[in-house]
Amino acid sequence: QRRQRLWDNQRYFVERMAPLGYQILSTATPIVPVLIGDAAQCQRHAQALRKEGIHVDAIQFPAAPLGQARLRFMMNAGHTREQIDHAVAVMARLAGRV
Repeated sequence: QRRQRLWDNQRYFVERMAPLGYQILSTATPIVPVLIGDAAQCQRHAQALRKEGIHVDAIQFPAAPLGQARLRFMMNAGHTREQIDHAVAVMARLAGRV
């Protein structure tokens, strides 16, 4: 049951992110990397998300190739739809979609 909720949350997050124009680098696991590109921009996104109470890791060189900084969202079975919607809404705002 928890495994099913985990994958349901992962799919829900990916589906909600799709219209925002971000490139999702992998959907093979519950860890969803979202390409930002520029390392400084990635750090700004991560800070904005953290200020909203959203845990996210900013991954950049040397852990990721130069110019391919990404945010790593880690879905879990305990996330609610409201929490996922909030994360997506912040990402929409950061993309200038709101």
